[in-house]
Amino acid sequence: MVVSRDVVLSIGVLVIHVAGGTVHPSPTWVGKMSTVFQMALVLAAMASAYFQLVPPFVTKLLAWITAGFTITSGLQYIVMGLKQLETPTSVGGRL
Repeated sequence: MVVSRDVVLSIGVLVIHVAGGTVHPSPTWVGKMSTVFQMALVLAAMASAYFQLVPPFVTKLLAWITAGFTITSGLQYIVMGLKQLETPTSVGGRL
């Protein structure tokens, strides 16, 4: 079963919301690079399939690079979400 990064992030937002927290997403450069490579991969795949402009090895290489950025970005957002779930302490150590 393939679960996309966005589905995992949506579930995380729901969990934080149900737990009474608020979500403060902030984009990361890895997430932005993930988006850039996803778009490049789609364009390369279409150019390869329909016009034979891009060699198959380029599309495969882009797919691996895209997967790396997407997985790394998803893990970053999971870590940031888990940090938002931690119980904050006020000044003086009391809740």
